[in-house]
Amino acid sequence: MTRRGRVNQVKVTVRVNQRYDELGFNLKSPDGTLIQLKILERTHPMRFERHGNKLYTYDKSLDNAESSGIWILEITDYANGSPDGTLLSWGLEF
Repeated sequence: MTRRGRVNQVKVTVRVNQRYDELGFNLKSPDGTLIQLKILERTHPMRFERHGNKLYTYDKSLDNAESSGIWILEITDYANGSPDGTLLSWGLEF
């Protein structure tokens, strides 16, 4: 964090149960800024592969963003047909 309540970096982790990797993730900051997340690391631990779970980790630089307030994770499923995945958990670190 820089000044009180401001951040320059966030780490987002998302765990989903999804057969296909055709998901898009965006993060909306408390001030309404939409942050497109890019995959820096994707891990498929052996214990989760059998059940289709995937863990994604994103590190994103910000420009002195407001940290206090509600952060929203937006997920888009780009696969053809009906969505078949489940969000299991997600986390945000400053």
